[in-house]
Amino acid sequence: MSIIQQQGINNSASVVQSRSANYQFKNFAYIKQTGYNNQANLIQHNGNNIGVIVQQGYNNSVTAIQEGNSVGVALNAIQIGFNSNLMISQSGSGLRDVNVHQQNYSGTSRPVTIDIN
Repeated sequence: MSIIQQQGINNSASVVQSRSANYQFKNFAYIKQTGYNNQANLIQHNGNNIGVIVQQGYNNSVTAIQEGNSVGVALNAIQIGFNSNLMISQSGSGLRDVNVHQQNYSGTSRPVTIDIN
């Protein structure tokens, strides 16, 4: 299941999900963007992937890639403000969890890259 809500101008979002065993149990994505020029990309493959991305403001971008096997893998990223850049990549076997919250009202925040193997 995938839910994408966008309000504003020039927002873009993409979700690619794959779970081809055990009758497609899980893989859930929720992307909500408010503002303009926000971009969110979420790719999930095998495992019980869950992803939630919420962006408010403008010029924010999130790229999250989750592989996962033997269940596990979750993501929750929230960016409020403008000019925030977040890259997350999870992989591996077993439980994984990432939760990022950025708030930026005064300028460009530094890019955040998280890579968990």
